[in-house]
Amino acid sequence: DIIDPPLGNGLIGRSGFFIPSRTAQEFPQFSSWYGLSGEEHRHLLAETFLRPLSWKEYCTQVSPSNCQPNESLLLDEGQVAARFPRSNEEELYFQEGLYTGYFLLDDQNNCTANPMTCQGHVISPPCGWTSPIDAQLFWNNIVGLTRDGGPNEPVPGYSAAQMAQIYHAANFTGKHVMIHWYEPEPMYTEFIGTDYEMIPITFPVPTLQCLESRVSAADRCSASEEVRRGNSSLGACGDDIGPLQRLIAKVVAEHNHALPEQYQSPAYSMLMHMAVTNLDMNLIIALWRSKNVDPNGNDLREAV
Repeated sequence: DIIDPPLGNGLIGRSGFFIPSRTAQEFPQFSSWYGLSGEEHRHLLAETFLRPLSWKEYCTQVSPSNCQPNESLLLDEGQVAARFPRSNEEELYFQEGLYTGYFLLDDQNNCTANPMTCQGHVISPPCGWTSPIDAQLFWNNIVGLTRDGGPNEPVPGYSAAQMAQIYHAANFTGKHVMIHWYEPEPMYTEFIGTDYEMIPITFPVPTLQCLESRVSAADRCSASEEVRRGNSSLGACGDDIGPLQRLIAKVVAEHNHALPEQYQSPAYSMLMHMAVTNLDMNLIIALWRSKNVDPNGNDLREAV
């Protein structure tokens, strides 16, 4: 073993579906799965939650000029992209000053052409995340939403970085968006008190039976949507909250305790007993972001 036994750090983690505050105000019914479930909500969901386009997708599919650059190479008022993306920018969904992001009303959202199959788009994470998104949508009869359309394969979705870009694009362009996210986390904290504050969507209350009935990690990443859904509605509840833990390498204590007592640092004991609430952490993240050292709130060790 290379770490001490994990201990709670005082934080409570939560993941699930979120919508911006402005969306919850305009469509309060979307704050609960009751307001998402059933055919009667299909058209409104499809027309509200559009699919985001990457920078390259926008330039090749939508832009009349294929994003030919303007003289300043900066965004003009009303412009979506300042130029065509470089090779390392093609899969970005937002780049401040260069690409605003774009949300497309495509065939999937077109309820005039496809009244029985149109669906809105959910910004969903990689299948390695623990939430059974396909089961939650299917078994709660949320027929008006789909994760299809994300660039990941074989399970449609986005990287965490792309998800954050899409949420920033929605904020910049004033579009509605539904995203599967978590807190405490820097982006969640960033939008507190704004029109894009993340409002959690209520799903059926998690129970032990539900959590034990969820599909396995391997099935969540299956290419088959049917496999990802599972064969029972018992596993379709919302995500449970969970205590977050601190991890400290054993070498920290070993080095400290190897010293004579008068030279031992009290820092180890402090780290082992310190507890931080979610409110404390949100304040810490907000203070860190205000320094504009690292907009994502990551420390140097995480960056490395």
